[in-house]
Amino acid sequence: MKKNAKILMGILIPIGLIGSTAGITYAVLNRNNKNYTNYETKMNYDNLILPTEGSNDGIDSLLDQADLKVFYCPGVQPFNDSLKLAMMSHKQVEYIYSPNISDLVYQDSIVKEKLLDFLKNNRKNIGKTTEEKQEIEKLQKASNVYRISSSNLLDQLYKIPNYIINLIKENTNKKINVWVNSYHAKSKLWINMSTFKNVKVLAINDSNSIIRNWKTELISNLKTYLDLENAENNSEPQTFWWKEKYILIPNFYKNYYQFYHDKKGVEELRKYGADIYPFSYKEEYEIKNEFFNARDKDNKRLAMTWWSEVTTNNWKTEVKKIKDAMDKNNKENLIYLGSNSPTIEKNHILSLYKKYKNKYNIIYKGHPGHITVDQFLKDKVNQYKEIEYFNIYSKKRETIKLDNNDQIIILNNQIQSEEITTNHINEGDKVKIHKWASCHYATSAFKGLQNGFNKIDDVVMAGIDLSKEDAPFVDIDNKDSEEWKKFVEKWGF
Repeated sequence: MKKNAKILMGILIPIGLIGSTAGITYAVLNRNNKNYTNYETKMNYDNLILPTEGSNDGIDSLLDQADLKVFYCPGVQPFNDSLKLAMMSHKQVEYIYSPNISDLVYQDSIVKEKLLDFLKNNRKNIGKTTEEKQEIEKLQKASNVYRISSSNLLDQLYKIPNYIINLIKENTNKKINVWVNSYHAKSKLWINMSTFKNVKVLAINDSNSIIRNWKTELISNLKTYLDLENAENNSEPQTFWWKEKYILIPNFYKNYYQFYHDKKGVEELRKYGADIYPFSYKEEYEIKNEFFNARDKDNKRLAMTWWSEVTTNNWKTEVKKIKDAMDKNNKENLIYLGSNSPTIEKNHILSLYKKYKNKYNIIYKGHPGHITVDQFLKDKVNQYKEIEYFNIYSKKRETIKLDNNDQIIILNNQIQSEEITTNHINEGDKVKIHKWASCHYATSAFKGLQNGFNKIDDVVMAGIDLSKEDAPFVDIDNKDSEEWKKFVEKWGF
């Protein structure tokens, strides 16, 4: 049973700030400590029709159940997912983003004027009657894009939810969905939104691997706080801090929903009482696939027309970088897929360059939330500076600089790697990636090998233990190693 909160919730704040700001932040973020159950609204939003087993529906089917959709999803994956969802919706949208806060610079890929023009003037109108069409057009015209200019984390953690609460109060005659990412929205300010009678809070996972990576801790907390025999005995945690506990929020708040990409993980956690849902019960459901099929008012695909205008992320621009290099040097291509381990990545890239430079263009596709390695390659390596690094093949510290006319090709890290490696290899110039490497062997980007061109033997290296520079790694030249066997076991397709 979901029940009203009795205790103040924990807040979102980076661990590094806890010591100096926890007290004041806790006070600020819970300043608006209200329950809005009795707040007068002109609209009651009683039922949310969720995807069910046997249905092909996904969370995109929730979009137009509300008149107004508010989006604030600062995480890398939720940001990209939420932008696609906002563009797929057909009614009023309030899209909020904050690129100046900490590591959220990737959000500046949005071209605000283009997104606003699309939301107001270029979406398909799904009305069946003249009256319905007029009402939907009115809702579309009321859409807004709000770019938070401040870089003050604490300021935004207070202002953004209160901005949304004021929106709710100004739109009491509308059904409202507030889309957030699950890790971000666990302070009292966010949870309170779900107590308005005309509001549902819909939280999407921060990454597809959340349940897999934290399953043990999640199950432990579900066992601790939930009574499967009698929900009246459920014990609300003092805070919903971090991944192990915020999964419990929907058990205590009726109109707060959480959705996870990992369907099997969701089904397993539901056995322990977790009140959570999958993105879809349809196998291989992906928001990006639904987005690919979505159309604008002129029946043109959003992915083919508007995405590259609304964002600065255009796969064709990145493919052209590779094509230009191939035309210049007649080499094949080796892509390195980054993560969030800059020192290890630098060693990997320079080691790969030394070993494969005569045959392959070395291409770097970094993690969308980190630009350290991108800047290192741009400002130092590609400027032909001599660099000291640890060679993973020789197991020695060495120095290196690029040969004359060589460059590491740096791709826009906001582009999904599959856009380069997989989705378009038979389009346009038909540029292909011949060899692959990665910071970590478990990256989901390796799914892109299933493109009809590559095979698992095209992976020349991948890291495993990122805690030390001389750790063993997946190496195509050492197929008898435990590391290679571990890699094949995971990705042997």
